[in-house]
Order: sequence, then structure tokens, then C-alpha cells
Amino acid sequence: MNVNFFGYTVDEGVPSDFIVTPGTTAETHVLCSPSGSVQGEPPQRPPILIQCGLMCSLDLFFFELPVLAQILFEQRAQNRDAAVSMLESWNYKTHQAAWSYELPKFSQQCSNPQLLQTRLERNNVHFFRQSQTSQGVPCFLAFVETLTPRRDVVGCEISINVNQGNRVTVKCWSDTAYLVPLVIQATAFILGADE
Repeated sequence: MNVNFFGYTVDEGVPSDFIVTPGTTAETHVLCSPSGSVQGEPPQRPPILIQCGLMCSLDLFFFELPVLAQILFEQRAQNRDAAVSMLESWNYKTHQAAWSYELPKFSQQCSNPQLLQTRLERNNVHFFRQSQTSQGVPCFLAFVETLTPRRDVVGCEISINVNQGNRVTVKCWSDTAYLVPLVIQATAFILGADE
């Protein structure tokens, strides 16, 4: 427990006067930022779990909240040259099957290229260009830059096969392998959920 692999620190925690009375629901925000102080081992699979503590008159309770990897996505890409180089060499890479995921559901709100690109950008998945897979299926190349201390980049290929009932496949790759399943999970959620 208390592993902080991504090196985040709490800038503004829960306000000390924040009170939840019995039978009510309350919401608050915790502001965090990367500190560069990395601890522990990388997560083996999604989701990312954030450990939280809740103090009440009875005791201090710890629990874990699952969160999607979008919390690690940089809003404005600063490492675009590295991403472009990675995306340009995509066709020459050999990919493991575990780096590919077929979506069971595709939101109709992503049903055309403009809507898809807008949704990706709104969720900090940066569009690169339209392309085709090695099988000739239309696809989008995109990338994610993470808020980790090294500003790691993950490349994405999102293909939509209209000849097979709009079957959507997401492939991701990175030199930082542990980020790949996290980005696949987040991208699948972005494309599958209705907003």
C-alpha cells in the first residue's frame, strides 16, 4: 500500500472543514500534481487504484478508488516530435497481441471522423492523421503524452472496419510497456461511452 509509482503529490487536499452529515451526499475535489518522486512498481493492469483515507468519529478508514488513465494524459502535448517519430514507424513495428483490444460497444456519438477526433482531443488523446491498417482498414493514428516525470508517449491506432459491422479495434504501443494497457482501457472507455 501507499505506492506512488506515478510520482504525484497532493497540492490541495480535502478542506479541513468539509463535513458530511449522516444520510447526505457531498462532493469535493483534491488537486494533485506530478512531483517527480516515483515510488514502487508500475501497475500490472488497469484500472489505476488511488488509495484514500476517510476519518470519522469512529475511526480512520482506507479504501481504493479505481480511476481511468485519462488522469495521466497531458492536455497540451510537449513531446510531439517523439510522438510523430513513433507514429511514423508504426508499420515497421511488431506488436504483441496483448496490445490490441476490440471494443464490444462503440458510441454512435463517435460515428464520423469529425466527432471521433473531437472526442479524442477533448479527452487529451491527440490526433495525428488518418491512415490505413496493414489490412487496408481505415484508421486514425493518435497519441497520448503522460503527466509522468519522463513525459512518456503512447501511440494509438484506432481502426473502424465498416465491412464487419463497424468493428472497432484499438492498438497501442510504447517504449514504456506498463502504460499500454492503461491507455487501451482509457481509449476504449472514451470511444464506448455515451456522454
